[in-house]
Amino acid sequence: MRVVCWNLRGGTDAKWELLRGLRPDVAVLPEAARAPRRLEPSLLEAAPSWHWVGRNPAKGLAVATFGAESGALAPDATGRWSVAARQGSLTVLGIWSCPTGGQYALEVERALDAHARWLDPDGELIVAGDFNVVGRGASGASGATARLFARLGRLGLTSAYHTVRHEVPGAESAATYFHHRDPDRPFHIDFCFVSATLRRRLAGVEVGSYEDWVRPGHSDHCPLVVEFDPAPARRARTEPAEPAGGHERHERHDGLSPGTGGR
Repeated sequence: MRVVCWNLRGGTDAKWELLRGLRPDVAVLPEAARAPRRLEPSLLEAAPSWHWVGRNPAKGLAVATFGAESGALAPDATGRWSVAARQGSLTVLGIWSCPTGGQYALEVERALDAHARWLDPDGELIVAGDFNVVGRGASGASGATARLFARLGRLGLTSAYHTVRHEVPGAESAATYFHHRDPDRPFHIDFCFVSATLRRRLAGVEVGSYEDWVRPGHSDHCPLVVEFDPAPARRARTEPAEPAGGHERHERHDGLSPGTGGR
């Protein structure tokens, strides 16, 4: 399973091939259109399940699943902005934090509150998106960001990027956003948090590069791609249980190129 988190910065139809080149099974897409033309099925491509929230039809937040249908989970309030979907045993909460007044970490917490009923830490759970928090190159996370990471930790969630890279929040070596597309103003503000069940299946994390994604004008964000090993098949009762301490495979794949899926 491949999970893509990418702020498109509008132009969803024009960037559709770039998105599909990342080979997502699940995508969390801030600044995506409400109804891209490519949502219509074709002979070559099945239509994805597309769950969207926002006010501007050209730039809202979408959670999409490709290859298998999913259903939206409707909360009492969406905040600015959050939307959740369920595909089989997998629950995905997408967040694009863009509050009035700039309290970005607080808006992420509001999204968690709004969707609390779906957030089962013992299940397959992903919380991902553009949180607009944590600056790259800092000595550590700010107080608000540290509290947000602690809140997510209490929900049994950890950042896939930080788990694989063994880096601390606020001192990331790879940027997901370049302010005003300036290569000298990099920040890491896009995240994919996963439950323990999925953390055990982490297979790799990829972050697109400035040269491939920002300089050509595709967006001011680079895609964050998290890959998981398949869920283990259920064993027959007559088979012995697997010994404790199973192998975990964590790989790094940087320089994700458009149209190649990072391969």
